[in-house]
Amino acid sequence: MIIGIGVDTVNINRCAKWNLFSSNRLIKLFHPTELQYILSHKHLSAERFAVRFAAKEAFTKAIRQQLAPNIPFLSVCKFAYINKNSKGIPFFVIDWNSLLSITDFSYKVHLSITHSKDTATAFVVIESLDMIN
Repeated sequence: MIIGIGVDTVNINRCAKWNLFSSNRLIKLFHPTELQYILSHKHLSAERFAVRFAAKEAFTKAIRQQLAPNIPFLSVCKFAYINKNSKGIPFFVIDWNSLLSITDFSYKVHLSITHSKDTATAFVVIESLDMIN
């Protein structure tokens, strides 16, 4: 059963100078694993920042629908980050215990991210595994 959906779009130019921000500022929004990937190619950093920021916004919108209506965006940034599997497909890594004090979680998060020259978009669906046959 779907318990939350979220979508967000970010203008890539908004993130064009984020690679100049201090580590202390960036770590509030991005996990060290994300920062390593984002900053590995300076010419791609704006779109990588933008799409990950959009994904965290989309995840925040989805999680607020039923699981945590008042969760702060910075809590999501601290306890949820994007990684890639061996095929290069992005997925969320979520510390559910820290995020929602859930130790026996049963949720699957589906993530789709894309970008064009100007915009980055993310779509998130949170699914309850308890309801799946």
